[in-house]
Amino acid sequence: MVNRSKRKSRKEIVMSEKRRVEWIDGLRGFCMLVILWHHTDVYYAKTAAISSAFYADNALAVFFFLSGYLFPNRENMDFGKKLCKILTSLLIPYFIFTSIIAVPKSLINGNGELWQPYIGILLGKASWFVTTLIVCEIIFAFLVKKGCTGICLLLLLAGIALLHIEYPDYWNVRRAMLNIVFLYVGFMYRQRGLHLEGKWHLAAFSLLSAVFLKYIYVVNPLGEMADHTSLPYLCCYYADMFAGIVFSVSVASRILCNGCLRFVGRNSLYYYFFCGACPTIAAIIMDRMVTPYEGFYPMVAVAFVIAVVLDTLVVMAINRIKTSFRMSEKQPC
Repeated sequence: MVNRSKRKSRKEIVMSEKRRVEWIDGLRGFCMLVILWHHTDVYYAKTAAISSAFYADNALAVFFFLSGYLFPNRENMDFGKKLCKILTSLLIPYFIFTSIIAVPKSLINGNGELWQPYIGILLGKASWFVTTLIVCEIIFAFLVKKGCTGICLLLLLAGIALLHIEYPDYWNVRRAMLNIVFLYVGFMYRQRGLHLEGKWHLAAFSLLSAVFLKYIYVVNPLGEMADHTSLPYLCCYYADMFAGIVFSVSVASRILCNGCLRFVGRNSLYYYFFCGACPTIAAIIMDRMVTPYEGFYPMVAVAFVIAVVLDTLVVMAINRIKTSFRMSEKQPC
């Protein structure tokens, strides 16, 4: 009876871990599709018909939160291995994929300077989210290893202070300081063993709070809140981001375990690198073969489907190339 109960408990642990991974991949996939929708909206409608502040910013905050959630604790942290993982999973893909799309992007934009995008790549300007995440993870890995993750709050304050100083933010260090607090919250959420899954009353409250906050600082900015660097605006912004995180985590484990969403989530980095190119092609297809955007917003959904299909085909091609490369490495000489 004791052995049976032990086997059962181990099985429950494995199932719980599997469900956690599915939940994370599902939430990542959903957030990636939200970002892809925003880019489709921008390129097809020629300008965002719905501001990113209403939904896309929240999706990006959730990505940072999940990165912190997946960080090992201090006892299990191997700083060298973590840096190596950041190098192979973020930094090298950043240089590869931004370099691949640099020339076509330059030609489409019509600036004619083929060398200029590569300078932007070296300065960390080609993909602000990825470079910000790279810097965030490097800093946070060091803080976890030293056992002083609370410094993230000081970095946030320093980042807010730097908003009032004009300087070239190479590799988005300032943005990393402003977003590292989301990694800290995700890390502490897991370390403290907190559980928001299935708490629908909390999900409803956080959603209503986010809607209310968006009305205050996005729809109807009052007084100095129109300045995005002002303290009232930033307080509303971060409160909104955390409300969105609470809502997402509360409902994700229950409704976001779909296989398609998990696929997108597992490949979210590749989807992100092409979330500009694919919506651009989708917009061209819509303009020439279907209909240009004329203010009827549901047509964005058609362009979005095309963009998702294109992005998925690219991701599948990348995975096939990776699989072929790994198989060739395993073959004996």
